[in-house]
Amino acid sequence: MKKNLKYIIAAFMSAALIFTAASCKNDNDDDDDTDKNIVFKATQDEAEVVFSFNSDKTFVTHAKGTIDAVVNDNSDNCIKLDMDMDLAAGTYTGDPSKDGTVVMTTTKEALFADNDLSTFFSAVILKSTITNKEAPLKDITPKSETITISGGTFTVVNDDGESVTYTRQ
Repeated sequence: MKKNLKYIIAAFMSAALIFTAASCKNDNDDDDDTDKNIVFKATQDEAEVVFSFNSDKTFVTHAKGTIDAVVNDNSDNCIKLDMDMDLAAGTYTGDPSKDGTVVMTTTKEALFADNDLSTFFSAVILKSTITNKEAPLKDITPKSETITISGGTFTVVNDDGESVTYTRQ
């Protein structure tokens, strides 16, 4: 996935609104189990993107691995960007454990402080992994997106025009 470096985090945040979740049943079906998560996963480049839907109606989108990032609009030069970070968080309505629609409302996104990319570039230069230390989750104006789950999967088209299928775990 080739992205303009300064837009890569924003692209992941936008992707969080496009992607959704469904689930597999937990083997422990006790009604008092409040730790159940419904998880969907997909791989983009060498990174795994995971949507975790919690029983308290909150969700977190996490990315771990390596993506290709274009240095600027006028360059075909790519860098490998390692990340292990939450990209977005918020609330949801609907039941991601079965086929149907889920409405995700993103209320937090990973953002660099005051759009200062110096920490980001330092991590890239030092070949370290970008985490929420460099790009903490911060409150945003809530954004909602309705997603349709079918057959335990959903497919979205990313900013590069590639289809990405998320699968219930």
